[in-house]
Amino acid sequence: MPKRPCAIILTPDDSTILCADKFGDVYSLPLVGQVFETATFNGIDANNTSRTSDQKHKQKPFAPSATSLTVHTKGNREALRQQQNIRNLKAEKKVSNLDHKLLLGHVSLLTDVACVTLASPSQKPRNYILSSDRDEHIRISRGVPQAHIIEGYCLGHTEFITKLCVPTVYPHLLISGGGDDYLILWDWPAGRMLQQLDLKSLVANLRNTKLGAGKLFNGSAKVKDAETEVDIAPRICVSNIQALEIRTEPSGHPRVEIIVTCEGVPALFTFTLGMNAQMQFSASIHTESNVIDVTILPNQSSVIYSMDTCHQAFSTDASADTGKQGPRSLVGSLIYDLDSKTWEENQALQANLVAATRECADSQLHVPQAGAAKGKSLRELLYGLESLRKRGSENETDV
Repeated sequence: MPKRPCAIILTPDDSTILCADKFGDVYSLPLVGQVFETATFNGIDANNTSRTSDQKHKQKPFAPSATSLTVHTKGNREALRQQQNIRNLKAEKKVSNLDHKLLLGHVSLLTDVACVTLASPSQKPRNYILSSDRDEHIRISRGVPQAHIIEGYCLGHTEFITKLCVPTVYPHLLISGGGDDYLILWDWPAGRMLQQLDLKSLVANLRNTKLGAGKLFNGSAKVKDAETEVDIAPRICVSNIQALEIRTEPSGHPRVEIIVTCEGVPALFTFTLGMNAQMQFSASIHTESNVIDVTILPNQSSVIYSMDTCHQAFSTDASADTGKQGPRSLVGSLIYDLDSKTWEENQALQANLVAATRECADSQLHVPQAGAAKGKSLRELLYGLESLRKRGSENETDV
């Protein structure tokens, strides 16, 4: 890809990949193994043309034209030394030989993308692409091949948006979240906000229950002095939103459970989406450690989530004291019980997950953190969404 991808989905017909990058562009790519028409130029196959072009445009390794005789200042000498150490740098960038087409672009950093099919006024199905960015925008564009046409926007967020979720059974509804203190439920074809659901109080209640007052939470704390007590609220950053459709009866309408996770929070928050296009909070499910990611298993009415065992609960900075707490699991699983209408641990699946992760860990070489991911810290690898917050925003708190 021309730039680093940040979101990837399939179109509803499972024929095309939509890939978004953080520079704000969305590309379409064909699935591997399918037959596509090959472009030709004057009867010559495009693949042969690209190979010939590569042969013609071979470049010698880059070498600076300046020398130590023509450079005099200290700063320029250091720049020349760095250039001379570069090896095999091409004068031209390599062009990807993978067939991809630019569909649309944002002027801001793009964060997530979704593709939905709705019936048009003429009852013909029409595809739409929903895309979100750092500048609080959710754009509604037409699908391929008219993705350049903007149908409208969903405006209501005041902070960056990280996740979009469109339940399959309710394709006209959209749940979005990010750096705000709330989730938003949209009637996205109309660009209309239906509901705001508070996350700040849910996280605060969970923090007070598990930690008690006065302890750090993701860079925030309760500060006391002689006269006043100021409770500095935690910053919310939604890391994932998933919709699980649970069939109560073979011919009945499915129950839709929305599962939400926040960065640096050891819990899953569940909401029930009703037929009246309203969401109702169900439960805060405590987890052993901070939740990193979550995925759903629709056929089993189950959820699998991964956890961060290296940091303390409610913290993205403080390292966990493994000596006191003992070994902690990397994964967890839940299953929805139709009889009690509650979430319970999926013990059979949990046992398989634990065994699989141990087998994977034993079969892989352990790489020192200093030599992994270009020297990035573990915190940077696990908790990168908060960096999207703009300086001076309303929810930014300095402690």
